[in-house]
Amino acid sequence: MDDSLNLFKEYFRDIYTATSGTCAGACDEATPARLGPAAYEIRRCCKSACSDTSIKSLADCDTSVCEVKCRNEVLVNELNKMKECLEICELGCRRRFQLQK
Repeated sequence: MDDSLNLFKEYFRDIYTATSGTCAGACDEATPARLGPAAYEIRRCCKSACSDTSIKSLADCDTSVCEVKCRNEVLVNELNKMKECLEICELGCRRRFQLQK
């Protein structure tokens, strides 16, 4: 299966499985639609911050994980959306460490 089809399947799986009580739902709610195609990449960074079990502390998540993930996203860099990506990713970090419900 080619990469674009996998991305498409992941995108719709994430949309249909996200509920407001989950981290995925919180990431979706926090990401404004006005960001266009970059919104998917920003949501992916946020969801990764919530679910990556290798993250051991909030500080690690905010600095290392979010910065690396946001910088690696093509549309985030092209569209100069880095600040919003970091803010939304940090929401995922806070959810991961139960600092925000």
